Amino acid sequence: MTFLFFLLAIKHFLPFPYQATPDPEDIFHRLLCRGWSCNEDLYPQHQADEFNDILDMYANGTLNVNLESKIRQLIRREYHPAKCAAGFFSLFGLANFSKNLTESYIELKEGSEFNLWSCHEALAFHPYEKDQIGHLRAASARGAILSSLRLAIITKNETESVDLLRHIATIQTAGWWRKRRSGIEYSDAIAKILRLHEAENKEAEIIKFDDDSKSSSEKTHQNHDDGNDVRDAWATIDRMSGEGHLPAAIWAAEGLKTGEIGRKSLAEARAKLLPIVVSGPWRIDVASVVESDDTFDKVGVLKLAALLGNTIAEPLISFPQAFK
Repeated sequence: MTFLFFLLAIKHFLPFPYQATPDPEDIFHRLLCRGWSCNEDLYPQHQADEFNDILDMYANGTLNVNLESKIRQLIRREYHPAKCAAGFFSLFGLANFSKNLTESYIELKEGSEFNLWSCHEALAFHPYEKDQIGHLRAASARGAILSSLRLAIITKNETESVDLLRHIATIQTAGWWRKRRSGIEYSDAIAKILRLHEAENKEAEIIKFDDDSKSSSEKTHQNHDDGNDVRDAWATIDRMSGEGHLPAAIWAAEGLKTGEIGRKSLAEARAKLLPIVVSGPWRIDVASVVESDDTFDKVGVLKLAALLGNTIAEPLISFPQAFK
């Protein structure tokens, strides 16, 4: 259950899943979506709106009725994404739900029969589920972000891992650019790299004219300068990728996959992307878990955070008495 745990308000700590298009070739629908109703188009929009509203009201401390009773009402009206939320909340005892692993498992299994990505995602981390990997892949195939991240962490296939991380990182850039600028240095480096590709694509057309107009030494000198420019550009991208620059990390990973950066290494490409993706907007806020006054299974949530690459969560699990 790959979910971002986000402290939406001081009042309550409430988790939300995140989803986006699973197709890396689809450049038009990579918008990140928060909530169990994301892209579940078989259900009436007014039910999705009602569901999202009651969760937001609970998080903001403005819901004046019991959250569980409202979610149960939606389930009785056959709004099945609410079943995934209920199953997840019961798994950890969140949102004033009682922790009940059996009830949680039953609800999530029933929801997964409708191929709901958020139910698949929760089952991927449920202790009663024997086929966690199967549900992890099912959720990832439908665009679940943290399922894709977990799959990228555990897969033995380096190509699959890098492709998953690059896809998540590409989705992540929209939020990154809202708060930052890529910078002139990055833009200049990409321009040099792209101009080289344009030149390579047109080389066959140009060469016959170029042979008549330039001497051999002139052409050799120009090609040498172009090559140096591109090598310098890749070196810039390489350096910036290690400084937390998300767009540069995506380019560097591609360059390491193809060898254009000057070397080939899927392991290095993965190492560049993973720390950035792990720290994306879906990251479990460990401080909020520890400091929350809400009653829930904090150790369980921290274990989930550790499975999703959060290095701060791991040592805290060994000292649960510090925040009980």
